[in-house]
Amino acid sequence: MKKVFLFLTIALCFSQCKKAGNTQSAESANSRKQSVTQTPTSLQAAAATDFTVIFIPDTQYYMDEDSHGGTYSMFVKQIDWIIANKTSQNIVYVGGLGDIVDNGNNVSEWNEAKNQYARLSAAGIPYGLSVGNHDQYPNGTPGGNSTAEYNARFGRTEFHNRAHYGGNYLGPSSNNNDSHYDLFTAGGIDFIVIHVEYDATEAHGLSLNNWVDEILAAHSSRKAIVVTHYVINGSGAFSSQASLLYSKIKYRPNLFMMYGGHISARVSNTATTNGNVTRLYLADYQGEPNGGEGFLRILKFRPDLNVVETKSYSPYLNQYLTAANEQFTHTMFTFPYAYPVALNAVADAHVRDGVNGNVNYGTASLIVQRASPAVNSSYKTYLKFDLNSITQPIKSAKLRVFGNSNVTGTGTCTINCYGNGDAWTETGLTWNNAPAVVNVKLASTWVNSLNKYHEFDVTGYVQEQAAGDKIVSLQLNMTANQDKQCNFYSKENAAAANRPQLFIYH
Repeated sequence: MKKVFLFLTIALCFSQCKKAGNTQSAESANSRKQSVTQTPTSLQAAAATDFTVIFIPDTQYYMDEDSHGGTYSMFVKQIDWIIANKTSQNIVYVGGLGDIVDNGNNVSEWNEAKNQYARLSAAGIPYGLSVGNHDQYPNGTPGGNSTAEYNARFGRTEFHNRAHYGGNYLGPSSNNNDSHYDLFTAGGIDFIVIHVEYDATEAHGLSLNNWVDEILAAHSSRKAIVVTHYVINGSGAFSSQASLLYSKIKYRPNLFMMYGGHISARVSNTATTNGNVTRLYLADYQGEPNGGEGFLRILKFRPDLNVVETKSYSPYLNQYLTAANEQFTHTMFTFPYAYPVALNAVADAHVRDGVNGNVNYGTASLIVQRASPAVNSSYKTYLKFDLNSITQPIKSAKLRVFGNSNVTGTGTCTINCYGNGDAWTETGLTWNNAPAVVNVKLASTWVNSLNKYHEFDVTGYVQEQAAGDKIVSLQLNMTANQDKQCNFYSKENAAAANRPQLFIYH
C-alpha cells in the first residue's frame, strides 16, 4: 500500500520577547510607554493576506518509471510550477504526503527526489516530508534502519539550520527525521506542521503519539496540521494508526487538520471533540492514469473569511479537476485564532562573572548566555516586561528571542528560562548584584548556529505576576559546562524587528 507522507503541523510564528525595567526607575517609566508594540487589532489586520500551502501526494511512480506509466518529468513539472508561482500564489509551505519513492532501497529514486526538493530550498520555499510505507525498506517496516536512504538525504542534518525546522522525535542527537515538525507564520497566524512516520504496526507503541501530543501542547498558540501517510481510507474512516493518534491528540484545541495519502482516492471527513472540528483529508492520485499525471493539492488559506479553498491541479497537464471532491471550500478554524499582544522588554542586560563581575552591559546590542568552567567566561541574561497594559485574562505567554549560538555543524546548546526577582535596572545590573532566580526552571530550548527566533513558554509565571505587581523578570542561562556562547538581540539592537518580545494570548 502507498504511504502518503504528510504530517504537517503548521506552525512557524516566531516573535520577540523583552524585559521591562524596574517600576521605580525613570528608565522603566519612560520605556513602559513603548511596551505594547502591536495590539490584537493591528495583528489581525495584517492577517488579511491570503497564502497557499501545497501538498504533494504519493510520487512513487514518478521516481520508478518502470511501471504504471508515471514519469520523472511529472514530478519535475510539479516543482517547476511551485517555484514559478511562489510569489503569485504566496506559497509559504510545501508538504509531502509520503511514498516519496517506490522502492525504499533504490538509491537512484532517492537521488531524483532529493534533486528536485533541493530546488525548493534554493528558491527559499520551506518544505517537510512524511515517511510512507514505500519509503521504508523492507516496505512497511518502521523503526530500526528501514529509512536509512530517506535520512541520508532528508535527515535532521539537512534541515536543522533552516528557520522553519522545529525538531525531530528522537531529538537533536539523532539524524533520524522520520517524525518531525515544522513551524511557519503566514497571514498573521502561527502554524505548526507535524509529520508522523507511517507505522501501521504501532512499532513505536504509545511513545510516538505521546510525543505528538507533547509538541501540540508546547505549541498551543499555533494552529496545527498533522501529516501522516495514512489518515483515512476511501470511505473516510480512520486508519488504525490515525485512529490511535487522534484519540491521543483530539483534546488539543489547536489541532484543525490531518492530511494523508496512501489510498488512491480523494476523500474528506471530520472528527469533532469538545466542539473542535478537525478536518481529515485523503489525497492520492497514483491509481489514476499514468501513475497520477502530476496532480497535487493547492490549499489557499483566506484568513479574512476563515476558509481554505482546495483545488486539485496537474502542472504536467495544466489541468484542474472540478468534481466536488477535487475542488471545494471548507471552514478553516472552529475556534478563531487568538492574535497575541506583543510586549517589548522595558529592560534587558547580560552579566559576566569574574573580573567583569562589577561591569554593566545594559546598553549592549546583544544579550549573551554562556556556561563555562573557566573563570571570567560565564554570562547570564536578564529581561523585564511590564504587564500594566494587559487588562484581559492571560491564556498563555511566550518569550521570543532572536539569535544563535557559536556551535559548529549539527551541534546545539541548551538555554533555560527562569523567573527572577525584579530588583534590578538595565543600567545598574552586574553579576555581583544580580537578583537570584525566584522560581523553578520555566522552559528550555535548544539553539544552533542558525539565526532564528527561539520561544519559551512562560505562561504560569506570567499569570502569577499579572495577579501581583505586574512586572515580569526573567533570566536566561545555559545548561552548566556546555561552554558555548549564545547571542540574542537586545532591545538596543539596530534590527528593531528582531528585538525580544513577550507574546500575550487571551
